[in-house]
Amino acid sequence: MIFFPLPIVRLAGDAIANAIEREFLERDRTKLHDAAVNGRGACKWSDRSQVGLRHNFNNIIAAILGHSEMVEPQLTPEPTGTAY
Repeated sequence: MIFFPLPIVRLAGDAIANAIEREFLERDRTKLHDAAVNGRGACKWSDRSQVGLRHNFNNIIAAILGHSEMVEPQLTPEPTGTAY
């Protein structure tokens, strides 16, 4: 089994989350553009609420990653220098 250092895993997770968010934002931008061109007005309520939910989800993930950075030093074993 291969283990990767936590900072590398965190960096990969951030990259994936950013790519997903970018994809959703591009879809939202396309929907808004199409709605404006077709004269239908802004996007529906459900679309707007989904954008808010994605934003809140990303904020929660960022908080979890931030707290994991603070806890990480406490989890690494320190050599005690004594052997029994």
